[in-house]
Amino acid sequence: MKQIKRIALILLLVIVFTACGKEEHEQAQTVEVKWANHREEINGRNQPCYFTELDGVRYVVQSGAFDESKATKRVNDLNQVIRYGSKIFSDKKENAVVYLGFSTGEQQIPLDSELTAEGIFNVMESVYPVNCGEQYGLFYLYAVNRDLIKKDEADQNELKRSFDDCENLYLLDFCSPMVESVYMTEKEAELCRYAVKSFASWYVEKYSFKDYETLCRDIKEYDKTKLVALKNDWLKSIGCKNKYEEFCKAFFVPNTYRAHDTKIGMMESYELPENDAIWVWDDRDVKQLGYKEMMEQYKEIEPLRRKDFANVREFLENWLPPKIGKPYMITQFVQGENGDNSDEAVSGRQSPINNCIYLYHDWEQVKYSLLHEYVHYLTIGEGKILPVDNRYFPEFFAVWIAEIERTGEMQDNYFKKRCEDETVRQSYQEAGFWNEKKQQPITKYNMLEVVEYCFSNGLVKKFFSLEKFRNDAFGYSMRGCMAKYVYDTYGMDKLVEWAQSDGEPDEILGITFKQLQEDTWEWIQNELERVRRKTR
Repeated sequence: MKQIKRIALILLLVIVFTACGKEEHEQAQTVEVKWANHREEINGRNQPCYFTELDGVRYVVQSGAFDESKATKRVNDLNQVIRYGSKIFSDKKENAVVYLGFSTGEQQIPLDSELTAEGIFNVMESVYPVNCGEQYGLFYLYAVNRDLIKKDEADQNELKRSFDDCENLYLLDFCSPMVESVYMTEKEAELCRYAVKSFASWYVEKYSFKDYETLCRDIKEYDKTKLVALKNDWLKSIGCKNKYEEFCKAFFVPNTYRAHDTKIGMMESYELPENDAIWVWDDRDVKQLGYKEMMEQYKEIEPLRRKDFANVREFLENWLPPKIGKPYMITQFVQGENGDNSDEAVSGRQSPINNCIYLYHDWEQVKYSLLHEYVHYLTIGEGKILPVDNRYFPEFFAVWIAEIERTGEMQDNYFKKRCEDETVRQSYQEAGFWNEKKQQPITKYNMLEVVEYCFSNGLVKKFFSLEKFRNDAFGYSMRGCMAKYVYDTYGMDKLVEWAQSDGEPDEILGITFKQLQEDTWEWIQNELERVRRKTR
């Protein structure tokens, strides 16, 4: 009986080893692919190329660099890593394309030289939502274990010397842009790549490859304190006595949204998704400010933005479509609105056609203008309060909600900083709009003050038609004040009905536009006087 059990166990082990060996063999064998030639638009040029598709990924090879055997081998090598990526990411990108033999500005995967960890990372970014440098280390180790690339013997002493300089410790955040030279200098990116490889190898040796897979797969939910401690343990292992503290671990992904205006040459390599919106920074903005300064500004504004956006959504909750979506918040600090012809007075613009909010000038102006543009996003478009072709009312809602009704913390921060200038501070104090307890201006009455100043000083005529509203500081302010007055007096339903009529108020509100202006002006004076009495 024992003999029979022994034989059965041996047979079972043979079957298991055979199955494992078969699996290894199947994963490593070359898959024959069929190539076809055609012309394709790449980098704005119609170019001859060859293409094939494997496991849902399209591979395109420059015609002049095409060698079928080399191209087929490279596709098979890359496909091994791409198939492995499905263990880390739940979904591939739609219409994923890998370019071989030339650069598209996103990938540099040559056919006439060895595959590299950088090349593999670029490919994975094209196929999956890669979101951290730790994943660079994972793909590197996987490729080394499969003999797809050579192991990199990093100089641990050189790494130690680099991180003995505290200025370099922020690179241990291992954000995905840090291993590439778009935001970073090549020297910084190279140091980060060496560090990631060394950290990944150390982690696998101390724990296991499977544990490192889990870390990379669950990186957004991974305990930050634990991750910092692990990186400090690694620093100790290379002899570095400095302590790493997280600077700003942000989960950038490759930019998938390409609503570029090629006439002004916009270029954004990454997206930074948040729960309710997506940051997209022009590469030039990051390079001009520097990565660290860009992230410092982001760290300051992002918590304020989240609160402000949520506050406005709550206010408009009965007037929003079932699916709000996420706007793309695109910075164009260097570029401006239209390059050299940019209007300095324009801080931002929202495009309902492509769900983009364009932000000009600098981060301080973002604090001032972003909420205004977000109200446009929430109120203009299909299923929203206003259709895209509404002529007169978009600014009524944006100015009223963002600058009177729910001004928010971004604007508070903006005006508080402006009041560091003693002249600005005194003007608020003298006007009676200063909160002594909080030591900051009362900004929700700014629009009312603009209207009061213009009327009182005879800068504008009191009566004009809806059609002749000016697009200047007065015109915008008056729109916001009028919307606030109608909301308080007639209610939201009537305000929306009037706005959707896109015409005069006579039929909806039962008064003429002239009378509405008189009533609004009287309301403005009463409101300002009431606040001034309270703050005297």
